[in-house]
Amino acid sequence: RQAHGTPYPPPDGVVCGHDFTILVVRDSPDWFAPEEESNRLFCCGENGRGQCGRSLQASQQIFSATKLPRNSATDSLSCGSDHCLAVLQRVGHRKREVWAWGSNLHGQTAGASTATACPAVRVRFPRGVRVQSVWCGFSSSAAICATRAAAPELAPGEAEQRDADD
Repeated sequence: RQAHGTPYPPPDGVVCGHDFTILVVRDSPDWFAPEEESNRLFCCGENGRGQCGRSLQASQQIFSATKLPRNSATDSLSCGSDHCLAVLQRVGHRKREVWAWGSNLHGQTAGASTATACPAVRVRFPRGVRVQSVWCGFSSSAAICATRAAAPELAPGEAEQRDADD
């Protein structure tokens, strides 16, 4: 939007960490259907541990977009002291993805090491796990997940018997 001179609308949400702030702002045009809507996250403030999710070049940053996948909608967002988690759903897809950025000193961004996650990295979950929401504490993180229920296997002839009973 900004590249074409179109200003962003007022934010739909605000989330704060220890010394930084994130705004959730609609990125898609007003005439898009609800399932096609997308938004972007803009962050400012302290960035010594990558809390703004862009780069580590400056420790103080002005409001600017966090580096996340384009054409996605934020379903859930949470910030801890020096890290953030977001549940994104890309436009046209049903699957939700978790993205994390910032300090990983205590493993709060789910990385294999304790290195800072900046820009944002996608958090991988086991196959069949669906993420519902995320939460960040001071230096901890959590995700509420659900698993897909497996369809019961029917013995040969059992399906025909069920149909006959109905």
